[in-house]
Amino acid sequence: MVPTEYIGINDSPYKKTLRETLDERIVVQWTGIQTVATSIKVADAQKAAQDYGRKLFLWDNYPVNDFQNTAGRLLLAPYDKREAGLSEALNGIVLNPMNQASPSKLAIATGASFAWNDAAYDAGRTWRATAAYLADWEPLTTMSLLAFLDTQHLAPGHDGDGTKPWQPQAPALAAKLDAVRANPSGEALEELTRYAGVLAAAPERIRSGVADKAFSEQAKPWLDATGLWGQALQATADGLAAQDPAVAQERFAEANRLAVEAGKITTIPEATVVDVQLGVTPVKVADGVLDTFIAEAPGLVT
Repeated sequence: MVPTEYIGINDSPYKKTLRETLDERIVVQWTGIQTVATSIKVADAQKAAQDYGRKLFLWDNYPVNDFQNTAGRLLLAPYDKREAGLSEALNGIVLNPMNQASPSKLAIATGASFAWNDAAYDAGRTWRATAAYLADWEPLTTMSLLAFLDTQHLAPGHDGDGTKPWQPQAPALAAKLDAVRANPSGEALEELTRYAGVLAAAPERIRSGVADKAFSEQAKPWLDATGLWGQALQATADGLAAQDPAVAQERFAEANRLAVEAGKITTIPEATVVDVQLGVTPVKVADGVLDTFIAEAPGLVT
């Protein structure tokens, strides 16, 4: 059963009634200490089990994207921030997927790996292996898919201050951008130029290389926007590399134009509850990372 009080580690008269009167054969579900758990610790699961009088079945609200902080997002980071040892403290885990069933496979597959062997679970390794599986183990498709997934890595909170994500946005891209900020020339810029090309080409590579065509259909606006953002990053890298200030400004202007075009792409109507409530919203692609860098890049030129 899903109890009325399915959250938290605080005892209550309601939970006391359940532990004293509910048939011990009935499984009780629990979402963690929050509706959308930013982390789950063994001690929390043990305390909750005491409150309900039995081991609990975790209803993990990831990667579900039906609340307002997820507007414009796919949640494609791996299953993470769950403590090893939960296999002893819980009697099972179920993940709540996005309405986009095929893209949800990234989180679901990594969550299944955690449930199978939480002691040895490696979120990044399992995430990369899942991407390779979806790409039919083809290296270029896998690389393209991982670059796209990185742009959808942010996982927002639900309770309290939802602006504080519990998984960061675009960590791989952010590291490359930080390297260029530290030295806007040389190897870091060469690597960024290469990676921008991967992002720009990723949509078509994914559409042709990922066998599950539902992935590309359900992720269509995000793929479309990623291609444009990749082109914008290419133009930005060109501007940083240009020896002629006039050429640099021309390339930065083109980057800005492409960024504006990408920002006009919206979600699929009524694809999620949020789309029904708010109407279509602009899709978010490495937001706060890629857009910020493109805007500040002209200031990096000395």
